[in-house]
Amino acid sequence: MILFQRSRGCVREYLEAGHSRKVLIDANLHAARGEFVAILGKSGAGKTTVAQPDSGIDRVDCGDVNLGDQRLTGLNESSPDAFSPPAIVLSSSFFT
Repeated sequence: MILFQRSRGCVREYLEAGHSRKVLIDANLHAARGEFVAILGKSGAGKTTVAQPDSGIDRVDCGDVNLGDQRLTGLNESSPDAFSPPAIVLSSSFFT
């Protein structure tokens, strides 16, 4: 299996009321090229928090994120070789 997306040991934390709050702890995702991945959960469960670093939209505080042959961890947004995510769709659907 050729991995298209791989993240290992990802940690994401936010400062909340002066205290660090870890919302991802040692998160891992492996997806093969052409594979579809769905992240399901209730509102507020952390679906977007998980999906954004894996798509290159957001960063992790610790860990390693790769998309194809490109390492996303540590890229500088102002750099000319900054990453532009390819054809990744983040979608939310609301049903009543």
